Amino acid sequence: MVLRIRWAASAAAGLLTLAVAAAATAQTPPPAPPQMDPKALYAGALKRAQTDPKSRESARAYLAAQDAPMPPNAARLDELLQAKDYQNLFSALTSANAYEAVNLDLNWEQRKLFDGAGLIMALAYVNDLWRMGQAMKAQGGDQLLQSAVAFSLYADALVEVDGARCADAAAPAFRRKQLFEQRPEVWAYAARLPKAARDNITAVSLGYEALTSPVRRDDEVLCQGPTTGSMAEMADGLVALAKEGKQPKQVSRPDVIGKSYEVPRAPPKFLAPAEWKPRQAAARERLADLLIETVAKGAPPAAR
Repeated sequence: MVLRIRWAASAAAGLLTLAVAAAATAQTPPPAPPQMDPKALYAGALKRAQTDPKSRESARAYLAAQDAPMPPNAARLDELLQAKDYQNLFSALTSANAYEAVNLDLNWEQRKLFDGAGLIMALAYVNDLWRMGQAMKAQGGDQLLQSAVAFSLYADALVEVDGARCADAAAPAFRRKQLFEQRPEVWAYAARLPKAARDNITAVSLGYEALTSPVRRDDEVLCQGPTTGSMAEMADGLVALAKEGKQPKQVSRPDVIGKSYEVPRAPPKFLAPAEWKPRQAAARERLADLLIETVAKGAPPAAR
């Protein structure tokens, strides 16, 4: 099973550049990949993830090599991720424009994803894969674009599977809506691909969900629903600040008379394992069918 995942996820596979030596290998056309069965791969990958902890380490050399070169600002990116400063993190990642700089950022993003980073890192990875693929269409950019589709599907899988942990049921639906609205060109491209390519892409996204399942944790970004601006939401924010021994931050509002204060939102709440684990198991039962339909339509199934 690992061999199939490894094949699909390495640059040598020719379909996807998930090992992120991306454009360098894309310059030499590889052989056409064999057909992959998404459901069969997923079932085997989940079983292996649950019964063979060493399978992740055997895949690391192909998916997140420890000796892969990192960007020169990797320590700063680590700090921003640790601080949950996602706005500045995305700004730092999107400021890279040269091929070598983006490729290094992809290495960093890939390592974080492999080690369990959730939805926010999947979206950053998709963004960099897509823009590099668009810039390199003449040099095998389709491989990068298909990788972007695979990890868009992986992000959707996270919403479906890890969304089961969210106490706010509206949060996963909110994030899925953003996923499809913010990158419509990715989904439109996916729907135009031949079925064999779509099946291979779906197999890779499912295999990666299984591979990272042992190390993913509660995802605050995924489980933070849309803001309501209500007094209850503000009260929750004030309580969270008080628990940290902090006060609301005064901010300048020229359009408002008097003093204005910024009250950050309280961290999202999560269900107890006894409640979310059965929901997650049910989500995995339907996941392959949902992703197969999603990539074919370029839109989530109506049932979702």
